[in-house]
Amino acid sequence: MSQRGASALRPSIGAKSPIFIKPILIDSFDASSPSLLLTFEQSRYLFNCPENTSRSFVQSRINQKNLSSIFLSSPRASHSAGTYGMLMGLADSHKQTVRLIGPEGLRYMLACGRLFTRRQGLSVHFNEFQPLCTLQQVFQDQHICVLALGSNRPGDHHSLIRKRSPELVKMSSDSSRKRTKLEEVNLELSAGVQSNSEPQHTLAEIIDDMFRASGATRLPGGKTRTPAYSYERLQVPDEPFNTDPVSYLVIGPRLRGKFLPEKAKRLGVKPGPDFAKLVNGESIQVNPENLVTSDMCVEGGSAGSAFLLSSIVLLDQLSHTTLLDPECVTRVSDGANLMAVYHFVHQDVVLDERYIRWIFKFGPETTHYLSTPSHSPNLFTFEPSALLQLKLNLVAPSSFPVPYYSLTPVLPIPSPKLNLLSRHDTFSLNGTKPLSDNNTQLDYQIFSCSDRSELASNLGINPGLADQLKSIHPSREDSPVKTQEAKSVDEIIVTTLGTGSAAPSKYRNVSSTLLHIPNRQGSGLDFVLLDAGEGTLGQIKRKFGLEWKETLRCLKIIFISHLHADHHSGLASILQERSELDNCAPLALVCQYGIYLHLSEKSVIESLGLTGGGTQWFNSEHLLKSSDKRIPTQRNIEALISCNLEIETIPVKHWGKCFGVCIEDKTENWKIVFSGDTKPCQALIDAGQDADLLIHEASLGPEETELAETKGHSTIDQAIQVALKMKAKNCVLNHFSGRYPKIPPSINTTAGQEMKMAIAFDFMTCKIGGIGALQKCMPALEQMVEGLELDESTEDHPLPQPTDPYPSSSFPSSTKNNNTKRKKSGPGSSPVKGAHESQRLKGEVDNLSNPVFPEPRNVDSIALACQAGVDCIVDEQRSDWSHVAETEMPTQEMLKNMLRSKVLKKVGFKVPPMCTPQGAQHCLEQANHQLVVEKYGPVNESHDESDPLVSKKKGSYSYNRDMCTKRLEGVAASWTIESVRNMKFIHELGEVLLGFVVVVVIVVSRDLLVCAFCGLGLGMTAVGGSEFIGLFLGGDRLA
Repeated sequence: MSQRGASALRPSIGAKSPIFIKPILIDSFDASSPSLLLTFEQSRYLFNCPENTSRSFVQSRINQKNLSSIFLSSPRASHSAGTYGMLMGLADSHKQTVRLIGPEGLRYMLACGRLFTRRQGLSVHFNEFQPLCTLQQVFQDQHICVLALGSNRPGDHHSLIRKRSPELVKMSSDSSRKRTKLEEVNLELSAGVQSNSEPQHTLAEIIDDMFRASGATRLPGGKTRTPAYSYERLQVPDEPFNTDPVSYLVIGPRLRGKFLPEKAKRLGVKPGPDFAKLVNGESIQVNPENLVTSDMCVEGGSAGSAFLLSSIVLLDQLSHTTLLDPECVTRVSDGANLMAVYHFVHQDVVLDERYIRWIFKFGPETTHYLSTPSHSPNLFTFEPSALLQLKLNLVAPSSFPVPYYSLTPVLPIPSPKLNLLSRHDTFSLNGTKPLSDNNTQLDYQIFSCSDRSELASNLGINPGLADQLKSIHPSREDSPVKTQEAKSVDEIIVTTLGTGSAAPSKYRNVSSTLLHIPNRQGSGLDFVLLDAGEGTLGQIKRKFGLEWKETLRCLKIIFISHLHADHHSGLASILQERSELDNCAPLALVCQYGIYLHLSEKSVIESLGLTGGGTQWFNSEHLLKSSDKRIPTQRNIEALISCNLEIETIPVKHWGKCFGVCIEDKTENWKIVFSGDTKPCQALIDAGQDADLLIHEASLGPEETELAETKGHSTIDQAIQVALKMKAKNCVLNHFSGRYPKIPPSINTTAGQEMKMAIAFDFMTCKIGGIGALQKCMPALEQMVEGLELDESTEDHPLPQPTDPYPSSSFPSSTKNNNTKRKKSGPGSSPVKGAHESQRLKGEVDNLSNPVFPEPRNVDSIALACQAGVDCIVDEQRSDWSHVAETEMPTQEMLKNMLRSKVLKKVGFKVPPMCTPQGAQHCLEQANHQLVVEKYGPVNESHDESDPLVSKKKGSYSYNRDMCTKRLEGVAASWTIESVRNMKFIHELGEVLLGFVVVVVIVVSRDLLVCAFCGLGLGMTAVGGSEFIGLFLGGDRLA
């Protein structure tokens, strides 16, 4: 399709339909490249997805579900590192399809994340193109047409010099199996994983398996990994990818004018489809001599608007700007007006006279926005988090320093035609009023206020608390506890860069902790990084300001606990930045093989410094106390980083293979323990005995013990108990759900003199010896976070509360009835929360496999069918933990216990275990009564006394339970049979029930109870006598 032809087919929309562009990220310490969001009424288009894009969506309260396409200028981490998190967020919000558009390397980049980005229910489509030094159309839909301009030469470096990635050279040699002894060690797989025995999958097969629109059926007993679970290396391309960023010209739809039907009729056009064609800008051939064009019967309207995203980063690409001259843009866009140009270019490019001359070719109708690291002020992206930090700084200045920012750009704007891009600049493409920004622009004068009382007043802190703050000494919280003999461990500084769990939130980034170990007695040890979730590099930059490069240079050890994205998706960016620095210290990377595989594959796109000896990988399993490779691995680490430090990894209790770590200095006699993600773990307690510091996850609140058990996490109280059993001297609680910006009461009442404790916030910095003093500030800190809104964007939501667990609508008489209108929630329920929860639970059901069950013919065969379903589902679920040792895999009995603990209590029935007849009968009576009330309404005197369902005793009316049971028995039995035949039943029922849990318990025979837990995420189960043969189908995410 020619450029002209493509533009001529552009659709049209109403002139008053809003079309606007909102910056999601601009150049700063928080973003490696800018990101834009183009918004229509029903669709959104994202341009570039660097790290922190998802968090910016959360902060701005942007609904991800309307995001239809993501355009990437390059597969490099600077433009695409946030894509993994964005896709998982889209899947979790129950988005069904999304399209990725970008230059070569796009599919390869996404396939590199196959071991931690798997999601079912989301279908991902691709437009991957070869960058050319000419405009080419790469996308068109009902709203926009997009053309791309790149370079036709290979490139993998954003500097002005192209060089071949050394990792690509190494991996090319790997593909020919010519490996040195050192390479063989580095490529050694984890126990039980044999990559050479697995088939080589294509990128399309891998990505299709990563994002399956529905569950796939596994062969019974099959051991072969599907493509998304493959530890086989991706095939190295014959030639390096061209990763120079491409520029995008985005052409919007025509703006329709007023259609004049009477005039069209006079011209011979018949009403109907031909009218619609004229409205959309097409022409109608009435007869061989009469061609009616759109402008003949449409009054007003315009050719629409366009904008340009300029991503030129090489000086020799400046000749390409002639292809983007105003005349060329007008020609290829079919007359659309170029309303805006976004200059996301290298600073050397924008300073070149040729580029400035090109800018001046555009008329005054075109607005120019500039965003580069050197020309943009270094402002906060996450302003609510910065304000929280300022509040905490009032209480404990040393522990909560204000993150670095700068209002003054490094370089002045090179042309008066250029405007500095702000995150609050929302530009309308068609003159309509854009939607209001959800964020109030931050007044930076508040950060320069030196009077503490005035600052407290400006921050809205109540006067009483402000008076209390006057008595707090500015450095009191960081003063080490005085002892007879100060230990070196007291001087170690702990900085919690990210303290959230699962997904970034408004006030907490995902997991990352930095230890600064002072260089004592020539030990040479400086910085140790524990986990590196998305955005960690930006957090390091904000913490250390202009000294951030020195921090990366002095980084000696990086430990990654496990494969979940919130713990390592920021690692590649750190390694990439570090690889460009000179005089870096040797770095020991301790992680499991899957993470190293991900990094080594991404090295094909850009250098991460994994070769040349600067960064060496050490398998976490080799540092287990029981490993026969522990001693040589330990010696290699000590030789690499030149320090006497003992590292021991500990297998902890989380879904999948996860490790804690114990770092011990035998010379200085100190020990620091980091838990990773885990339930309370005895192995961790044993290894960490008498630790000087325990950093332990505390994902959930004290009341969510069962949810923590299911998810493989710890509650706050459980984490405290682990610390006490470990006899830890100090404890920092970390990894909190977004629902907990506040400080839980446990922190102020539990620890005491024997153990000092602190709750972590982002950017909190404290010497180990000062944790006790910081603990005394916790009551004041608690008041500072009082009133903070809960972050409802995190995926870590609780299960529905039992206030109104039943739907208000009547039960459908058939599973095929999926058009029943839904009624409002009853009293005591939260419609908004319930709807949100229903969608989340529906996604969990969608994530299950869809096995074909044997056809049940009687009660006994129903039980057998359920058991077959158990086996099939367990096999499917266990595949997620296929890299876990067999002894650590969840058993059927474990999954059954999860069902018993979650279902019975979360639906509000406090009954004995369901596997007992008494518990089943009690559940039957309560559930059946509630079911009848929901179906027939509450009993009152208006009921017909002749109704067999109603009985009257002592003047009061009630339902006859026996009659109700018989009336509903057939429905429940048919539901059960249909359920085991095809689990799509749950999807259909979910559309009717809005996701509130429905419990139906019907006695089918004396020995068998068929229990249909027909809710989104609660599935179906069966009880045979006293034997529980059901299985949890859905519920909360296991990972």
